[in-house]
Amino acid sequence: MSVVRWVCSGHAALCVVLGLSACAEGVLAPQNELEEVLEGAHDPELDLLDTELDKGEAPKLDASEKVYGHDHLPTFRITFSDRTDDSLRFAPKEYAPAVLQLVDGDEPSEPIEVGLKLKGEGSFRNLDGKAAFRIKVDKYHDGQRLHGLSDFTLNNMAQDASTVGERLAYHVFRELGVPASRANHARVFVNDVYFGVYANIETPNEEFLARWFEDPTRNLYEENETNFDRPDGAASLDLETNKNQPDDRERLMALQEACTSSDLARARELVDWPEFMMFAALEAAVNQVDGYSYAQNGPNNHLIYDSEHGIVFIPWGLDWALSAVDTQDGSLFVDPFWVRPTHGVLIRMCLADADCTNEYKAVLEQVAARWDALELEARMDESLSQIAEAFAEDTRRNTTNELVQERQDVRREFIRGRADALRAAIAAH
Repeated sequence: MSVVRWVCSGHAALCVVLGLSACAEGVLAPQNELEEVLEGAHDPELDLLDTELDKGEAPKLDASEKVYGHDHLPTFRITFSDRTDDSLRFAPKEYAPAVLQLVDGDEPSEPIEVGLKLKGEGSFRNLDGKAAFRIKVDKYHDGQRLHGLSDFTLNNMAQDASTVGERLAYHVFRELGVPASRANHARVFVNDVYFGVYANIETPNEEFLARWFEDPTRNLYEENETNFDRPDGAASLDLETNKNQPDDRERLMALQEACTSSDLARARELVDWPEFMMFAALEAAVNQVDGYSYAQNGPNNHLIYDSEHGIVFIPWGLDWALSAVDTQDGSLFVDPFWVRPTHGVLIRMCLADADCTNEYKAVLEQVAARWDALELEARMDESLSQIAEAFAEDTRRNTTNELVQERQDVRREFIRGRADALRAAIAAH
Protein backbone atom coordinates (compact mmCIF):
# COMPACT_ATOMS: atom_id res chain seq x y z
CA MET A 1 0.00 0.00 0.00
CA SER A 2 1.42 3.42 -0.88
CA VAL A 3 2.14 5.97 1.84
CA VAL A 4 -0.67 8.24 0.61
CA ARG A 5 -3.17 5.37 0.34
CA TRP A 6 -2.21 4.14 3.84
CA VAL A 7 -2.36 7.57 5.45
CA CYS A 8 -5.73 8.27 3.89
CA SER A 9 -7.22 4.95 4.86
CA GLY A 10 -5.80 4.88 8.37
CA HIS A 11 -5.38 8.57 9.17
CA ALA A 12 -8.09 10.44 7.31
CA ALA A 13 -7.93 13.48 9.57
CA LEU A 14 -4.32 14.07 8.57
CA CYS A 15 -5.40 14.14 4.94
CA VAL A 16 -7.82 16.94 5.74
CA VAL A 17 -4.90 18.99 7.04
CA LEU A 18 -2.62 18.12 4.11
CA GLY A 19 -5.34 18.36 1.47
CA LEU A 20 -4.56 15.02 -0.19
CA SER A 21 -7.00 14.19 -2.95
CA ALA A 22 -6.54 10.48 -2.37
CA CYS A 23 -8.64 10.92 0.74
CA ALA A 24 -11.70 10.71 -1.46
CA GLU A 25 -11.19 6.98 -1.42
CA GLY A 26 -11.93 6.82 2.30
CA VAL A 27 -14.27 8.29 4.86
CA LEU A 28 -12.94 11.57 6.23
CA ALA A 29 -12.75 11.96 9.98
CA PRO A 30 -13.30 15.35 11.60
CA GLN A 31 -10.12 17.43 11.68
CA ASN A 32 -10.15 17.64 15.47
CA GLU A 33 -9.61 13.88 15.61
CA LEU A 34 -6.10 14.27 14.18
CA GLU A 35 -4.26 13.41 17.38
CA GLU A 36 -6.51 10.47 18.19
CA VAL A 37 -6.30 9.05 14.68
CA LEU A 38 -2.63 9.71 13.99
CA GLU A 39 -1.24 8.69 17.36
CA GLY A 40 -3.90 6.04 17.62
CA ALA A 41 -4.25 3.21 20.01
CA HIS A 42 -2.79 -0.22 19.31
CA ASP A 43 -1.67 -0.92 15.72
CA PRO A 44 -3.38 -4.19 14.73
CA GLU A 45 -0.45 -5.09 12.49
CA LEU A 46 1.69 -5.47 15.61
CA ASP A 47 -0.24 -8.64 16.30
CA LEU A 48 1.51 -10.12 13.28
CA LEU A 49 4.96 -9.65 14.77
CA ASP A 50 6.65 -12.80 16.00
CA THR A 51 6.69 -11.68 19.62
CA GLU A 52 4.43 -11.72 22.61
CA LEU A 53 3.61 -8.22 23.86
CA ASP A 54 3.46 -7.44 27.54
CA LYS A 55 0.34 -5.29 27.74
CA GLY A 56 0.29 -5.14 31.49
CA GLU A 57 2.07 -2.86 33.92
CA ALA A 58 5.80 -3.53 33.95
CA PRO A 59 7.61 -3.77 37.29
CA LYS A 60 8.45 -0.31 38.59
CA LEU A 61 12.11 -0.96 39.33
CA ASP A 62 14.87 1.58 39.84
CA ALA A 63 16.17 2.50 36.40
CA SER A 64 19.51 3.85 37.58
CA GLU A 65 21.46 0.64 36.99
CA LYS A 66 19.51 -1.27 34.37
CA VAL A 67 19.14 1.73 32.04
CA TYR A 68 21.47 4.54 33.15
CA GLY A 69 24.24 2.89 35.14
CA HIS A 70 27.69 4.27 34.29
CA ASP A 71 29.00 0.71 34.00
CA HIS A 72 26.16 -0.42 31.74
CA LEU A 73 25.89 -0.39 27.95
CA PRO A 74 22.26 -1.43 27.44
CA THR A 75 20.89 -2.60 24.11
CA PHE A 76 17.48 -1.47 22.87
CA ARG A 77 15.77 -3.56 20.23
CA ILE A 78 12.95 -1.70 18.45
CA THR A 79 10.62 -3.50 16.07
CA PHE A 80 7.72 -2.12 14.10
CA SER A 81 5.46 -2.93 11.17
CA ASP A 82 5.44 -1.48 7.65
CA ARG A 83 2.52 0.67 8.73
CA THR A 84 4.59 2.33 11.47
CA ASP A 85 7.50 2.68 9.05
CA ASP A 86 5.21 4.63 6.70
CA SER A 87 3.96 6.77 9.58
CA LEU A 88 7.46 7.66 10.80
CA ARG A 89 8.47 8.66 7.28
CA PHE A 90 5.32 10.69 6.60
CA ALA A 91 4.87 12.27 10.07
CA PRO A 92 8.15 11.61 11.93
CA LYS A 93 7.35 13.83 14.95
CA GLU A 94 4.12 11.95 15.75
CA TYR A 95 4.08 8.82 17.88
CA ALA A 96 3.50 5.48 16.17
CA PRO A 97 3.34 2.01 17.75
CA ALA A 98 6.43 -0.19 18.07
CA VAL A 99 7.73 -3.08 20.15
CA LEU A 100 10.61 -2.45 22.54
CA GLN A 101 12.97 -4.81 24.31
CA LEU A 102 15.82 -3.85 26.64
CA VAL A 103 18.79 -6.22 26.69
CA ASP A 104 21.11 -5.76 29.67
CA GLY A 105 23.95 -8.21 29.32
CA ASP A 106 22.28 -11.57 28.72
CA GLU A 107 19.00 -10.53 30.31
CA PRO A 108 16.38 -9.41 27.75
CA SER A 109 13.27 -7.76 29.12
CA GLU A 110 9.82 -8.82 28.08
CA PRO A 111 8.82 -7.11 24.79
CA ILE A 112 6.33 -4.28 25.29
CA GLU A 113 4.33 -2.06 22.99
CA VAL A 114 5.43 1.59 23.10
CA GLY A 115 5.02 4.86 21.25
CA LEU A 116 7.94 5.83 19.00
CA LYS A 117 8.74 9.07 17.17
CA LEU A 118 11.78 10.68 15.61
CA LYS A 119 13.35 13.76 17.19
CA GLY A 120 15.88 16.49 16.64
CA GLU A 121 16.29 19.86 14.96
CA GLY A 122 19.78 20.30 13.53
CA SER A 123 20.45 16.69 14.50
CA PHE A 124 17.31 15.31 12.81
CA ARG A 125 17.84 12.26 10.58
CA ASN A 126 15.19 10.03 9.00
CA LEU A 127 15.05 6.26 9.10
CA ASP A 128 17.43 5.96 6.17
CA GLY A 129 20.12 7.52 8.35
CA LYS A 130 20.86 7.44 12.04
CA ALA A 131 17.51 8.63 13.32
CA ALA A 132 17.17 9.86 16.91
CA PHE A 133 14.22 8.54 18.93
CA ARG A 134 11.82 9.54 21.68
CA ILE A 135 10.13 6.51 23.24
CA LYS A 136 6.96 6.79 25.30
CA VAL A 137 6.60 3.57 27.24
CA ASP A 138 3.04 4.21 28.46
CA LYS A 139 1.67 5.64 25.21
CA TYR A 140 -0.79 2.79 24.63
CA HIS A 141 -0.87 1.10 28.06
CA ASP A 142 -1.50 3.30 31.09
CA GLY A 143 0.93 2.68 33.91
CA GLN A 144 3.32 0.60 31.82
CA ARG A 145 6.98 1.12 32.75
CA LEU A 146 10.37 -0.12 31.65
CA HIS A 147 12.37 -0.40 34.88
CA GLY A 148 10.50 2.56 36.28
CA LEU A 149 10.61 4.64 33.08
CA SER A 150 7.61 5.94 31.19
CA ASP A 151 9.65 7.93 28.67
CA PHE A 152 13.25 8.16 27.45
CA THR A 153 15.38 9.68 24.70
CA LEU A 154 17.96 8.17 22.36
CA ASN A 155 20.13 10.89 20.77
CA ASN A 156 22.11 10.15 17.62
CA MET A 157 25.11 12.32 18.61
CA ALA A 158 25.02 13.97 15.18
CA GLN A 159 26.25 17.20 16.78
CA ASP A 160 28.72 15.60 19.18
CA ALA A 161 31.47 13.97 17.17
CA SER A 162 33.39 13.30 20.38
CA THR A 163 30.53 10.96 21.43
CA VAL A 164 30.98 11.86 25.12
CA GLY A 165 30.28 15.59 25.57
CA GLU A 166 26.59 15.20 26.35
CA ARG A 167 27.04 12.36 28.82
CA LEU A 168 29.82 14.18 30.70
CA ALA A 169 28.01 17.52 30.81
CA TYR A 170 24.89 16.05 32.41
CA HIS A 171 27.15 14.41 34.98
CA VAL A 172 28.66 17.81 35.87
CA PHE A 173 25.24 19.38 36.47
CA ARG A 174 24.07 16.46 38.59
CA GLU A 175 27.24 16.36 40.68
CA LEU A 176 26.94 20.07 41.48
CA GLY A 177 23.32 19.63 42.59
CA VAL A 178 21.42 21.02 39.60
CA PRO A 179 18.43 18.90 38.47
CA ALA A 180 19.68 17.16 35.34
CA SER A 181 19.06 13.96 33.40
CA ARG A 182 20.90 10.71 33.94
CA ALA A 183 22.83 9.67 30.83
CA ASN A 184 25.05 6.96 29.41
CA HIS A 185 25.25 5.20 26.04
CA ALA A 186 23.20 2.45 24.42
CA ARG A 187 23.30 0.20 21.38
CA VAL A 188 20.17 0.39 19.21
CA PHE A 189 18.73 -2.10 16.74
CA VAL A 190 15.74 -1.23 14.55
CA ASN A 191 13.95 -4.14 12.89
CA ASP A 192 17.12 -6.21 13.47
CA VAL A 193 19.31 -3.59 11.73
CA TYR A 194 22.11 -2.14 13.86
CA PHE A 195 21.62 1.65 14.02
CA GLY A 196 24.69 2.19 16.18
CA VAL A 197 25.68 3.77 19.48
CA TYR A 198 23.39 6.44 20.96
CA ALA A 199 23.46 8.84 23.87
CA ASN A 200 20.87 7.38 26.24
CA ILE A 201 19.28 10.35 28.02
CA GLU A 202 16.66 10.45 30.77
CA THR A 203 13.69 12.52 29.62
CA PRO A 204 12.63 15.16 32.17
CA ASN A 205 9.07 14.20 33.15
CA GLU A 206 7.00 13.42 36.24
CA GLU A 207 9.38 10.66 37.35
CA PHE A 208 12.39 12.92 36.88
CA LEU A 209 10.67 15.64 38.93
CA ALA A 210 9.92 13.16 41.72
CA ARG A 211 13.66 12.45 42.12
CA TRP A 212 14.61 16.11 42.38
CA PHE A 213 11.75 18.07 43.96
CA GLU A 214 9.70 17.91 47.14
CA ASP A 215 6.56 18.59 45.12
CA PRO A 216 6.81 16.91 41.69
CA THR A 217 3.20 17.67 40.73
CA ARG A 218 3.72 21.23 39.52
CA ASN A 219 4.16 22.38 35.92
CA LEU A 220 7.19 21.65 33.77
CA TYR A 221 7.78 23.73 30.62
CA GLU A 222 10.14 23.51 27.66
CA GLU A 223 11.65 26.61 26.09
CA ASN A 224 10.40 27.80 22.74
CA GLU A 225 13.38 29.92 21.67
CA THR A 226 12.19 32.97 23.58
CA ASN A 227 13.16 34.98 26.66
CA PHE A 228 11.37 36.52 29.62
CA ASP A 229 12.05 40.08 28.46
CA ARG A 230 9.80 39.60 25.43
CA PRO A 231 6.02 40.20 25.38
CA ASP A 232 5.30 36.56 24.55
CA GLY A 233 8.05 35.07 26.74
CA ALA A 234 5.90 33.33 29.34
CA ALA A 235 3.04 32.43 27.01
CA SER A 236 5.27 30.76 24.43
CA LEU A 237 6.70 28.10 26.74
CA ASP A 238 5.48 24.58 25.93
CA LEU A 239 3.75 22.81 28.81
CA GLU A 240 5.21 19.32 29.34
CA THR A 241 3.23 18.05 32.36
CA ASN A 242 -0.32 18.47 33.72
CA LYS A 243 -1.63 19.10 30.23
CA ASN A 244 -5.22 18.38 31.24
CA GLN A 245 -5.23 20.93 34.06
CA PRO A 246 -5.60 24.73 34.10
CA ASP A 247 -2.36 26.57 33.37
CA ASP A 248 -2.51 30.23 34.42
CA ARG A 249 1.31 30.71 34.35
CA GLU A 250 0.93 33.34 37.06
CA ARG A 251 4.52 33.15 38.31
CA LEU A 252 5.92 32.99 34.78
CA MET A 253 3.93 36.07 33.78
CA ALA A 254 5.18 37.87 36.88
CA LEU A 255 8.77 36.97 35.94
CA GLN A 256 8.18 38.31 32.44
CA GLU A 257 6.96 41.60 33.94
CA ALA A 258 10.01 41.78 36.21
CA CYS A 259 12.41 41.13 33.34
CA THR A 260 10.81 43.61 30.95
CA SER A 261 11.13 46.27 33.65
CA SER A 262 14.66 45.16 34.69
CA ASP A 263 13.46 44.56 38.24
CA LEU A 264 16.15 42.22 39.57
CA ALA A 265 14.80 42.21 43.13
CA ARG A 266 11.40 40.99 41.94
CA ALA A 267 12.99 38.39 39.65
CA ARG A 268 14.96 37.00 42.59
CA GLU A 269 11.71 36.56 44.52
CA LEU A 270 10.16 34.54 41.69
CA VAL A 271 13.16 32.38 40.78
CA ASP A 272 14.88 29.84 43.03
CA TRP A 273 17.91 32.13 42.91
CA PRO A 274 20.61 29.92 44.43
CA GLU A 275 19.63 27.19 41.96
CA PHE A 276 19.74 29.63 39.07
CA MET A 277 23.16 30.95 40.05
CA MET A 278 24.58 27.43 39.95
CA PHE A 279 22.71 26.60 36.71
CA ALA A 280 24.13 29.68 34.97
CA ALA A 281 27.63 29.06 36.34
CA LEU A 282 27.58 25.49 35.06
CA GLU A 283 26.26 26.51 31.64
CA ALA A 284 29.36 28.71 31.42
CA ALA A 285 31.65 26.05 32.90
CA VAL A 286 30.71 23.38 30.34
CA ASN A 287 30.51 25.84 27.39
CA GLN A 288 26.78 25.28 26.91
CA VAL A 289 26.39 27.78 24.08
CA ASP A 290 23.15 26.18 22.89
CA GLY A 291 21.25 26.67 26.15
CA TYR A 292 19.85 29.63 28.08
CA SER A 293 22.50 31.96 29.49
CA TYR A 294 25.25 31.91 26.85
CA ALA A 295 23.42 30.83 23.70
CA GLN A 296 24.96 31.68 20.34
CA ASN A 297 21.70 31.93 18.43
CA GLY A 298 19.14 32.78 21.12
CA PRO A 299 17.81 31.04 24.24
CA ASN A 300 17.51 27.33 23.48
CA ASN A 301 17.63 23.85 25.03
CA HIS A 302 16.41 24.22 28.61
CA LEU A 303 13.35 23.44 30.67
CA ILE A 304 11.67 25.37 33.45
CA TYR A 305 9.98 23.92 36.52
CA ASP A 306 7.61 26.11 38.52
CA SER A 307 8.71 24.56 41.81
CA GLU A 308 7.43 25.16 45.33
CA HIS A 309 10.56 27.28 45.97
CA GLY A 310 10.45 29.30 42.77
CA ILE A 311 11.23 28.88 39.09
CA VAL A 312 14.02 26.38 38.40
CA PHE A 313 16.00 26.10 35.14
CA ILE A 314 16.89 22.58 33.97
CA PRO A 315 19.58 21.83 31.34
CA TRP A 316 18.67 19.99 28.16
CA GLY A 317 20.29 19.36 24.78
CA LEU A 318 23.93 19.35 25.94
CA ASP A 319 25.46 17.84 22.80
CA TRP A 320 27.54 21.00 22.12
CA ALA A 321 28.96 21.05 25.63
CA LEU A 322 32.64 20.78 26.63
CA SER A 323 33.78 21.90 23.18
CA ALA A 324 35.29 24.96 21.54
CA VAL A 325 32.89 27.76 20.58
CA ASP A 326 32.80 30.48 17.92
CA THR A 327 31.45 33.22 20.18
CA GLN A 328 33.27 35.92 22.13
CA ASP A 329 37.01 36.26 21.33
CA GLY A 330 37.59 32.85 19.77
CA SER A 331 39.15 31.31 22.86
CA LEU A 332 38.47 27.75 23.94
CA PHE A 333 36.45 28.78 27.00
CA VAL A 334 33.24 30.75 27.40
CA ASP A 335 33.75 33.91 29.47
CA PRO A 336 31.24 33.49 32.33
CA PHE A 337 30.81 37.28 32.55
CA TRP A 338 29.93 37.85 28.88
CA VAL A 339 26.36 37.46 27.63
CA ARG A 340 24.91 38.54 24.30
CA PRO A 341 22.87 41.75 24.70
CA THR A 342 19.62 40.03 23.69
CA HIS A 343 20.15 36.68 25.41
CA GLY A 344 19.97 35.22 28.92
CA VAL A 345 18.07 38.12 30.47
CA LEU A 346 18.36 36.83 34.05
CA ILE A 347 22.12 36.49 33.99
CA ARG A 348 22.36 39.84 32.16
CA MET A 349 20.36 41.51 34.93
CA CYS A 350 22.59 39.89 37.56
CA LEU A 351 25.83 40.99 35.88
CA ALA A 352 24.52 44.57 35.69
CA ASP A 353 24.30 44.61 39.51
CA ALA A 354 27.48 44.71 41.63
CA ASP A 355 26.14 42.68 44.55
CA CYS A 356 24.65 40.01 42.29
CA THR A 357 27.88 39.83 40.30
CA ASN A 358 29.82 39.17 43.51
CA GLU A 359 27.33 36.46 44.42
CA TYR A 360 27.83 34.90 41.00
CA LYS A 361 31.60 35.06 41.41
CA ALA A 362 31.32 33.08 44.64
CA VAL A 363 29.35 30.36 42.85
CA LEU A 364 31.89 30.24 40.02
CA GLU A 365 34.63 29.82 42.61
CA GLN A 366 32.76 26.82 44.02
CA VAL A 367 32.60 25.29 40.54
CA ALA A 368 36.32 25.91 39.93
CA ALA A 369 37.19 24.38 43.31
CA ARG A 370 35.28 21.19 42.55
CA TRP A 371 36.09 20.84 38.85
CA ASP A 372 39.21 18.68 39.04
CA ALA A 373 37.65 16.44 41.70
CA LEU A 374 34.99 15.46 39.15
CA GLU A 375 37.75 13.50 37.31
CA LEU A 376 36.02 14.07 33.99
CA GLU A 377 38.91 12.87 31.86
CA ALA A 378 38.99 9.52 33.67
CA ARG A 379 35.23 9.27 33.30
CA MET A 380 35.60 10.10 29.61
CA ASP A 381 38.16 7.31 29.16
CA GLU A 382 35.86 4.82 30.89
CA SER A 383 32.96 5.78 28.62
CA LEU A 384 35.04 5.58 25.44
CA SER A 385 36.41 2.19 26.41
CA GLN A 386 32.90 0.97 27.13
CA ILE A 387 31.56 1.91 23.68
CA ALA A 388 34.70 1.30 21.57
CA GLU A 389 33.66 -1.98 19.98
CA ALA A 390 30.06 -0.95 19.44
CA PHE A 391 31.13 2.40 17.98
CA ALA A 392 33.57 0.77 15.56
CA GLU A 393 30.63 -1.21 14.13
CA ASP A 394 28.44 1.90 13.84
CA THR A 395 28.20 2.42 10.07
CA ARG A 396 25.40 5.00 10.31
CA ARG A 397 27.42 7.67 12.10
CA ASN A 398 28.12 10.60 9.82
CA THR A 399 31.63 11.40 11.01
CA THR A 400 35.16 10.17 10.38
CA ASN A 401 37.50 8.56 12.86
CA GLU A 402 39.85 11.54 12.38
CA LEU A 403 37.14 14.04 13.35
CA VAL A 404 36.12 11.91 16.33
CA GLN A 405 39.70 11.87 17.59
CA GLU A 406 40.08 15.62 17.02
CA ARG A 407 36.93 16.43 18.99
CA GLN A 408 37.93 14.11 21.81
CA ASP A 409 41.31 15.83 22.01
CA VAL A 410 39.56 19.21 22.27
CA ARG A 411 37.47 17.93 25.16
CA ARG A 412 40.55 16.68 26.97
CA GLU A 413 42.18 20.09 26.58
CA PHE A 414 38.99 21.75 27.78
CA ILE A 415 38.64 19.53 30.85
CA ARG A 416 42.28 20.03 31.86
CA GLY A 417 42.16 23.81 31.57
CA ARG A 418 38.68 24.79 32.64
CA ALA A 419 39.25 25.32 36.36
CA ASP A 420 42.19 27.66 35.77
CA ALA A 421 40.26 29.52 33.08
CA LEU A 422 37.36 30.06 35.49
CA ARG A 423 39.70 31.41 38.16
CA ALA A 424 41.30 33.75 35.59
CA ALA A 425 37.89 35.07 34.55
CA ILE A 426 36.92 35.66 38.18
CA ALA A 427 40.17 37.56 38.84
CA ALA A 428 39.62 39.71 35.74
CA HIS A 429 36.24 40.86 37.00
